[in-house]
Amino acid sequence: AHGEQLALIGQNLLDAVTADDKFLVRDIIEIAKTKGEGWYSFRGQSGDEPARTYVKKIIDPKDNKPYALICGYYTEITDQTVI
Repeated sequence: AHGEQLALIGQNLLDAVTADDKFLVRDIIEIAKTKGEGWYSFRGQSGDEPARTYVKKIIDPKDNKPYALICGYYTEITDQTVI
């Protein structure tokens, strides 16, 4: 799933690289696996804005399958940018 870019839903983003050359999805999975939860900082797609994502490992109670629940925000976004 992807909350911002619908075209990314169902795509394999395991090797996605951020503007500051970090493996976004791989790093997020590592946080979920090793720490269970935590913050992850990176540069947004344009490379200009800093971004932060909070990662939390959750377990589906129906089948015990683990997931990484992710909520991100851009630290310098303004109301005008959102509009």
